[in-house]
Amino acid sequence: MKYRIEKNFKKTEIGLIPVDWDSLFIKDICFVKNGKTNVQDSEENGEFPLFDRSNEVKKSNKYLFDTEAIIIPGEGKEFSPKYYKGKFDLHQRAYMISSSNLKKINLKFVYYWIKQKKDYLMRISVGSTVNSLRLNHLKNFPISLPRYNEQILISEILKSLDDKIELNNKINSILEQISQAIFKHWFIDFEFPNDDGKPYKSSGGEFIDSELGKIPKSWKIVVLDQLIKRNNEKIIKQKTKKW
Repeated sequence: MKYRIEKNFKKTEIGLIPVDWDSLFIKDICFVKNGKTNVQDSEENGEFPLFDRSNEVKKSNKYLFDTEAIIIPGEGKEFSPKYYKGKFDLHQRAYMISSSNLKKINLKFVYYWIKQKKDYLMRISVGSTVNSLRLNHLKNFPISLPRYNEQILISEILKSLDDKIELNNKINSILEQISQAIFKHWFIDFEFPNDDGKPYKSSGGEFIDSELGKIPKSWKIVVLDQLIKRNNEKIIKQKTKKW
């Protein structure tokens, strides 16, 4: 994988960008459309994904678009984009961004650009009670665009990081489920191993009544202060050097 370190930059309305990147708007490279579907049109067992204003992806028996696209909710507390390729349905208060020139525009790059700058959408949204985006807000969304091969390279690197994050989240979720299952098995079902390795409860372990209910005979109820000491020392703010 080849890459280079940028050394030359130019000033634009959105800050410094590499000299050979273009400073454009989404409308210069993509088209933006809104959907036509309502939430009540969703079907639990629908064939196609239905994107609306929520993070949850619903189902629909029909599709409005069959393309590679970036999906952005038109209302909400945050405007997190989604990337999708294929047939999908779209809520009337959600938007899709796509391009008719996918040989020069890498939509994955555009997706990551919008994802990085989604706070900008919050700042330009309108509404007193519910933040809303208008079609022109997305059309006039500023973007810095490198050459096509660089778009692909950047999007592939970011995609690999996303995949790693997703994998780590799945592993953490599985480990959390395992730890909860062990905790329940040992401290609620009382099937922790005896000295002989056999489960306590199922091997005839004895129980006594306590203020917390029945507990193993060898256990006792104590107050947390009997086990640990609290540190009541005040935190002293240290002086730091000014650089």
